[in-house]
This record gives sequence, C-alpha cells and structure tokens, in this order.
Amino acid sequence: MPPPEFFVLDEFYKLSPNRGDDRTFVLNEAFYKLFKSGAQFFLIGPNVQDITIDEDALKFRFFRTDFATVATEVRLITQGDETENAINICKAVDEPTLIYCKSPKSAYALAQALFNAGVAAPSESASEFADWLRSNYHPEWVLADLLNAGIAVHHGALPRSVAYHLLRKFNDKEVKFLICTSTIIEGVNTSAKNVIIFDKRIGNQKPFDLFTFNNIKGRAGRMRKHYVGHVFVLNPEPQPELPLVDFPAFTQPNDAPESLLIQLEKHDLSGHSLEKLKYLYNQDILPMEVMRSNSGMEPGHQLSLATALASNIDKYHYDLCWSGFPSMTQLHTICSLIFVHLMGGKGRDGIGNENHLYMKIKTLVQNKTLSALVEAELDYQKDISPTEALETVLKFVRQWGEFHFPRYLAALDNIQRSVFEKAGRKPGDYSVFGASVKRLFMPLAATVLEEYGLPFQVTLRIEKASPLGDEVDEILANLRKADVSSIGLDPIEVEMANDTISNL
Repeated sequence: MPPPEFFVLDEFYKLSPNRGDDRTFVLNEAFYKLFKSGAQFFLIGPNVQDITIDEDALKFRFFRTDFATVATEVRLITQGDETENAINICKAVDEPTLIYCKSPKSAYALAQALFNAGVAAPSESASEFADWLRSNYHPEWVLADLLNAGIAVHHGALPRSVAYHLLRKFNDKEVKFLICTSTIIEGVNTSAKNVIIFDKRIGNQKPFDLFTFNNIKGRAGRMRKHYVGHVFVLNPEPQPELPLVDFPAFTQPNDAPESLLIQLEKHDLSGHSLEKLKYLYNQDILPMEVMRSNSGMEPGHQLSLATALASNIDKYHYDLCWSGFPSMTQLHTICSLIFVHLMGGKGRDGIGNENHLYMKIKTLVQNKTLSALVEAELDYQKDISPTEALETVLKFVRQWGEFHFPRYLAALDNIQRSVFEKAGRKPGDYSVFGASVKRLFMPLAATVLEEYGLPFQVTLRIEKASPLGDEVDEILANLRKADVSSIGLDPIEVEMANDTISNL
C-alpha cells in the first residue's frame, strides 16, 4: 500500500485519555504513524473546547464551532420519580423516541416499566422479528417480548446484526421506543425526533460531563427530517465545561502507558519517557520489535511473561509447543499465563481470575453453538433467568471470544516463539486456534456478514445451500449472486439477506 496523502479522523476527542477507554492509546498509536507519514489530515469531532498541544507542534489549526444541523429544545423535568416521568413523556409523544440509560440493567428495568404501564406501539414487522429472535436465540428472551410492544433495548453486548435490525426497525418507525446505553454516543444515527436522558451516568462512573451530555442531546432530530429535536432531561444538567483534547503520543504525560511510548520513534521520546523505557532497552530477554508487534500490550507485562518462560523453559516448552488446537491441559496453561502476566493479574470485563478465564474459554471450545453456551451458563448459574444467561454469553462472546482472547493469544504466540527460537527449541503455532476462536468456530462468512447486518444463523443456512468462500471479497461476491429466495429461508430471513445484499 502506498503512503497516504490525506486522512480524516472522526471523533478525534477519543485521542484524549480522560475518556476512560483503553482503546485510546491504540488510536493514538495509529494517529502517530499516520502523522509521521507526512500526510495532510483533518480531525473532526463535536463538543470540544480546545486542544492541549501547541498548534505549531503538529502544524495544524483548530477551529471551534457551535453549528448544529438541527435545533434542539430542552425540557428539564427533575421533580418526581424518573421512571414515572419517563412513562408520562412516552405516553404523550407521537414520534420515535430514543431513551438513554446508564447500563443494560437500567435499560431493561425502564423498558419493563414502560411495558407494564401499557406504553406500547406494536407493529407486525417488529413482532415478526421478535418471533425470529425467540427461535434463534432463546424462547424466553425478554427483548422479544418488549419488541411485541414496539420497545427495543440496544446495548454493546448485542450481536451486531441484532443491533443493526433494531436500529432499522426504529428508523422505519416499526419500533417507537429505542432504549440505549452508551452505544448511543458511539456514532449511532437514528431518526429520533425525541431524546429522553433518563440517567446521568455511564455505568457506575461519576455523573457524566457536559461533553457526554451534549453528545446524547445531539441525537435528537435528524437533518432533512426534523426542524427541531426535543430533549427531555430527567436529572440536573452537568456544569457548563467542555473538555480539552490531549494528544498523549506528542505530549507524553507522566501517566502515558509504556505500550504507547514504545511505538514512538526514539528521537520523538521526551527525556522522561526515555527514562521510563530504559529498563526495556537494557534487557536482552525479549526484543523490542516483538513487544512493538503486540500493539496495545504493556511491555512490562510482556517481559514478565518472557522471563517466566525463559526461566523454566523445559516445563513451558512441553506445555506450549503445540499447533492446531490445544489439549485442555495446554489451554489451562495458556489461560494462566495470559491472566498472570499479560493481564497483570487483574480481572477485566467479567473475568476474575485465571481459572475463570480457563473455564469460560473451555466452555466456548466444547459448546460451539449459542444455545449450548446458554444452557451451560444456566447450569453454572442456577439462579439466573434465561435472559440473563443469554446476555452474559453474548457479552462474553463479544468481548472475549471475538476480541480479548485472540489478541492475548496472538501476543503469547509471538513471545513464546521468540523465547523458544532463541533457546534453539521448536516453537508452537497458535494461529489456527486463535482464528477459530475469533470466528467462534464458524465459517469465515458467518462472522464477516454479521458485520454487514446479516445474522450468522442466516449465513449458515445460505452457506449450507451454496458455499460462500474463504476470502472476504469472494464471500461478498457470492452473496450478491445467491438466490436467497429459493433455499428454504423464512420470509424474514430472505428480507434480511436481501437487505444486506442491497447495502454491499
């Protein structure tokens, strides 16, 4: 690929580390590399007060504007019970209404309150989709019952295709109420005339700032559809202070992670940053290029892992010198090394310790269908509902199956390869297993087309009738040519497939 001449970074405020998102530093690494290419660039984003770096340092100019494509009318309603206020608003409005809640639990609680209060706007299309969800995910999924009343819940753990079709139903006015978590801030474009800001936090964090408030508020109204968007705020507004955006790859504050600093050219490092990295440059256990190849991984954690392998090489070579798929003993070793070293011994995203990680990955390996995973979760947690079990599984699959575990496994693969080859030992090769986990043990077409809004269940039925291929371009080309109406799909599945094809 030739070097870029021009690039655009939307929502550039995500470069600033004060947003509480660990993907920030990977984005900074990408921006740094693009900047070093010498390409011109255009950074855009809403609700930014200023930047913390001198404009001349990056040779750019910052322009702030308050322009909005749709006027918003804000009504502050802080007297009385929030749930009752939300119910009364929903009973009074006629147009599609987006409701922000702090978490999936809060969203489902409010959705159930609306349902119980008789706030409903049923449609045949939404009911058909609800029936499909029951058949393909779980017959007792509460989301399906809510859809029958024209109420949808949208959050980050939902399968991408389900989230896509919920938004589609909402934009087509087949669902009247869409209750969202912070996914509403992540570029979700809807035709909502009204927005209700029900909660004032994201998860259990402190009350959100004006930046987040304005981002949610800005979802009311859509250009060329509405002249005015209506915003109902059920808690006091935050203090009127917009954020400053930092560029940590260039400012290199004291708390800049080493995983970002090692990606910078040595002559771009400050004296303080060079001092922080001195211990990495002065060791010979794990080459810097290996640590850099594991983007986003703390180099200290990587070095800890390499040191452990090198100090007990006979034991670990026996456990790690495999290719294809691991035994359960080998899988346990992998999970232990990942948790203790690469994760720094700290839990994250629902995983509390090394044995917990092993159990969850083992369950995924042994129960490759979604229904089997849900049944396993219900067996493990006897006191939870089918909806809780399903959404626990969906969250784990989304966060760990598709992202965290393959990423950690790839880093472990690179590190063991370096250590064992240096010792004259044959390394393992985890690429096949990592790719299989990332695809959730399904054909590539299923995970590729899930990104395009086609549920994997539908793709598997199409694939059974007519193989779609093993390369992305081939999969898309073969789907375009597929006669989806003649292979036994349900009418709603034909509609989904044709919708995907029309958007390719």
